[in-house]
Amino acid sequence: MIAFLGVACLVAGMATGTSFDTTIAVRPGARLTVNNFEGAIHVSSWARNLVKIGATHAQRASVMVDGGPVEVEVRSVGRMGVPGMVDYDIVVPRWMDLKLQGVTTGMRMEGMEGDVEAATVNGGIQLVGGRGFVHLAAVQGGVEVRDARGRLEVNAVNDDVHLDNVAGEVSAEAVNGDLVMERVDAASVEGETVNGSIHYSGALRAQGRYRFATHNGDITVVLPRDPDASVSVSTFSGEFVSSLPVQISDTRRGRNFNFVLGHGAADLRLESFRGTIRLVRVEDGKDKSDKLERRAEKLERKAEKLAKKKEDE
Repeated sequence: MIAFLGVACLVAGMATGTSFDTTIAVRPGARLTVNNFEGAIHVSSWARNLVKIGATHAQRASVMVDGGPVEVEVRSVGRMGVPGMVDYDIVVPRWMDLKLQGVTTGMRMEGMEGDVEAATVNGGIQLVGGRGFVHLAAVQGGVEVRDARGRLEVNAVNDDVHLDNVAGEVSAEAVNGDLVMERVDAASVEGETVNGSIHYSGALRAQGRYRFATHNGDITVVLPRDPDASVSVSTFSGEFVSSLPVQISDTRRGRNFNFVLGHGAADLRLESFRGTIRLVRVEDGKDKSDKLERRAEKLERKAEKLAKKKEDE
């Protein structure tokens, strides 16, 4: 079934047992909104100006699609109160903006080139792509973003945030979780957590602003080959360690101090109340990453051998 946007309409779709399938034609500028109480939302993209919505759902749940001139809204409806579980598999035009909401809902989005907003209470969020504005928030679940460009706002309360190969303006926050930011190319980056560590590897642009803060955790910054930054370090009961030679008059606990790398073109601010603040050469960071990767591969091979041995027994 294909519904054309122009007037508001309610699309019943084709439902057989506990499955649902419908396709809607859209015009550039339309936005997709999905609200799911329990289950999963998977959104991928293609070059066609069509939204293809597929779902499997519990007997006591149904899927409703409301199409209008500027938005397609998908929601789960309970036949007897609270909706049951619904798993969505949706394909949208690459340009389409997304807004996903869930309660006990895991989310994954791939190949997006529009704005992306996603929020869930119990469940993780994964995003590959995204252009323009990206806002992701999870309470009980991690948030992962890869290959995104634009203004990123990412928040996880009781889990980790992982950003890889992102660019633009970045803001990442957690309460009880780590922040891992790798291959970042941004003029403004802010990362803050309460009970967690922070790892940053990426550019330090001239006139760029970079601030990383944690209360109970370590901060590790992998510096470019020729770092050019004014560095401010603040710690109460933590330590400061650098693999680069820096000129600091005093490194005792409970001190704030500043120093310059290169000409001091970027502004780098590091704050940890109790943790260790580390500045690492890019070569040292790579060596550490390679060692961790080799260790993980070794553990995986060992687990496979143990599983095979158990099968033979």
